[in-house]
Amino acid sequence: MGIRAIRLAVSGPNKEIADVDFSQHSNLILGPSDTGKSYIVGCLKYALGSDKAPKQIKHASGYDLLSFQFATSNGEPFTIFRSLSGGDSLFFKGCHDTPLSEREALTSHDVNDFLLNLLDLKNKQLVKAAGKKGNITAGDLRHFSLFTEADTLSEGGLLGTEVVHKTRYNSAFYLMMTGVDDTAVVLGSNKDDVLREKGKLMGLEEAINSLQAELPEGFDEAEVRTLLEKIDNQINANQNILREHSVELNKLSSKMSSVGRELLSYGGLRTSALETLERFHLLDSKYQSDLERLELIRTAASVFDAFTPQPCTLCNTPASEQVKFNDGQLPSAEQMAISANAEYGKIEALRLGLNAATNDIGTELFSVEATIRTLKEEQSQLAARHAEIVNQHKSPISHELSTLTEMHSEYVSQLKTYEKLQQFTAMRKSIEPNTKKTKTKITRNASDELSSIISRVQNILGDWGLDEARQVSFDEVTCDLRLLESPRTSYGKGKRAIFLSAYSIAVMEHALQIQSPHLGFVAIDSPVLTYRDPKYGKSGDENIVPVKVADKFFSWMADWRGPGQLVVLENEEPSVDVLKLIPHTLFVGPHGEGRRGFYP
Repeated sequence: MGIRAIRLAVSGPNKEIADVDFSQHSNLILGPSDTGKSYIVGCLKYALGSDKAPKQIKHASGYDLLSFQFATSNGEPFTIFRSLSGGDSLFFKGCHDTPLSEREALTSHDVNDFLLNLLDLKNKQLVKAAGKKGNITAGDLRHFSLFTEADTLSEGGLLGTEVVHKTRYNSAFYLMMTGVDDTAVVLGSNKDDVLREKGKLMGLEEAINSLQAELPEGFDEAEVRTLLEKIDNQINANQNILREHSVELNKLSSKMSSVGRELLSYGGLRTSALETLERFHLLDSKYQSDLERLELIRTAASVFDAFTPQPCTLCNTPASEQVKFNDGQLPSAEQMAISANAEYGKIEALRLGLNAATNDIGTELFSVEATIRTLKEEQSQLAARHAEIVNQHKSPISHELSTLTEMHSEYVSQLKTYEKLQQFTAMRKSIEPNTKKTKTKITRNASDELSSIISRVQNILGDWGLDEARQVSFDEVTCDLRLLESPRTSYGKGKRAIFLSAYSIAVMEHALQIQSPHLGFVAIDSPVLTYRDPKYGKSGDENIVPVKVADKFFSWMADWRGPGQLVVLENEEPSVDVLKLIPHTLFVGPHGEGRRGFYP
């Protein structure tokens, strides 16, 4: 279960393709610093779903498209294309140097989904954090397969330095060891679950307090149910009595309703008549005021001619010189009297008509009020008869039916509140244990598998000439190696790197042999540090490994045939004889003769 790398390439408009071949079991990429070796591991990670694009290096300007060709375990080839600027990927069957049309691409655009579906890992579950599960991801596979120089030399251990990822990487490691995922693991609580349950508990506490406040002090469920039963019996008795006289009571109720409707109608008529009378009285007052004004005008006209014309009181202009006086436009006293008399007669006629209408409305109002009194008297008699029938058969309990109904509703409401209170109390009891964080206890039964891994690491380190091969063990806490009873990470970076190389190869071989999840190949940058590389220290430095170890490493690599695939990126070359036996790509740097680096 895994894939086999074939070719990695980067292209751009009017740019010569930069590529490297991985088609053999062992693939060695050699060259001095700053020739793009570490960049290749970054490209592999990016092609296989990492969010982090390869670090920009010299000569990369103008290149914008990454492609990665690989084959499945049954030999079926595929090509992934992804922009170096980010975004989704395109997947095609077969090996292609340039993308085909998008309609020929496979449906998935997500590397994680595509790769997991291809390797039949989509439903594999891992415990990814305390109290949480999740599906295995392409990132889990990359973590145990693709090692940059920083990863190789890291003091962080196999599970990495990020605490947030260590739990899931631990789970992924054991999945590779055993082929068994964490689907059956029963999880304990996690921080989010505990906080959520605490929130529920707080809400329930508030609801319980509110319900308790709604119940009367000293509430007794049994007592309330007894009272409710008595009230039900009394209501039934009253309803039976009412049913016996239902015909007469219905007639009385119907008649009372009819009388009530008539009262409403006549009440409306009475209100309308009163409003009309009020308006008529206001109008009559206006007519009276107008008549008084006209009477004053008639009186003034009768004495008008007795006055001598006078000059204007404002400008002292003589009357004879005023325009209207000379034009004869001023009315005469006789004309004023005639007009006032005519208007007076008209208003008197209107007032007589208004008085007649007022009398008619008053007569109608009197009739309406008499009818209202009659209806009210009839209504009172009907109500008295209704009460008489009910009172004649009144039960020994002194409550009316309406009162009994109200009491019934109140007691039913109390019981419902009490039942809800009991329900919430039970829920609180069930939630309270969930507010305390519990650990997920996982027992990994992989002793046989781990023994096999440790044995293989010992064999590999022995082949490489390392004395630590005589005592290698497994650290269950870190999922890493202990050599001569010391953690792998306690050694200098040279030995940390060579030990990690042996470990990652042994893990790959084991996973592929038992067909458990694994990317299918290991790419490791700078596994062998020797004194010949001034970048890492001088001869005799504890951070380096002896030259003989490096020579044996490369000789072993020339003979290694899997299972799986190995890509090694190193600064220094092995001997010419060994190099001839290893499929390799050589970068010579800016001053050598040959290929300058990853980018042409």
